[in-house]
Amino acid sequence: MRMIHYFGGFAVFLVLALLLAAYTGFSGRESHLMSGLICAVAAIGTHSLLILFMIVTGRVLREAVRVRNLSPSLLEELNSFFAQHRAYPAAIFSCFLITTAAVLGYGHHSFGLHPSIHMLVACGALIYNLYALKIELRAIAANQRLVDRATLELDAADARGEGPVNEPSPGIISPMPWGPTLAIGAWLPYVYWGLFTWRGDFSKVSIHPWAELSACGLILIFLSVRRGR
Repeated sequence: MRMIHYFGGFAVFLVLALLLAAYTGFSGRESHLMSGLICAVAAIGTHSLLILFMIVTGRVLREAVRVRNLSPSLLEELNSFFAQHRAYPAAIFSCFLITTAAVLGYGHHSFGLHPSIHMLVACGALIYNLYALKIELRAIAANQRLVDRATLELDAADARGEGPVNEPSPGIISPMPWGPTLAIGAWLPYVYWGLFTWRGDFSKVSIHPWAELSACGLILIFLSVRRGR
């Protein structure tokens, strides 16, 4: 199966989860909490799958062009692809909206927020997620066409008996993408408990293990910057 098939399956499941969460929310059913949780997990998983696929295929294509001396136009199209397509920001903003909607679901318990605020944000998350899926499917299809072109060139080079022209890279993945995520994201549970569970009284929330996890993220950033020198 191709990546667009995997992503398409996730996308279909996400659409169903979004519709189920909307239905149980508008009808006031008790199952809305569980359906909303499933929807949030499905959304983050689906959009993260797109981001992961784009990162991996971009790295593989660049390595193939370098090692096997493929057409430079592939690299130019790859750079243009990442510069023009809006899949990354759409995926990230979709995750942000669906997470915000999930958190605000308990906003009336913690801060006395009116349920309509959660409803408005959730409706926005629903609409934007459907819009983002359309953008992401187009991006996946365009990226797959680029991968197919590279595959055809590799097959043609193998048929001619042409081998690698450069040594492959060691294959070490830079820790930089995970450094900022861990350094900042580690504090999100701390902030959530302080703001929502204890209503702003952070003295009741321990900074452990969030401080240690954040420190690990800073170490990853340091190692990445040092490697890039």
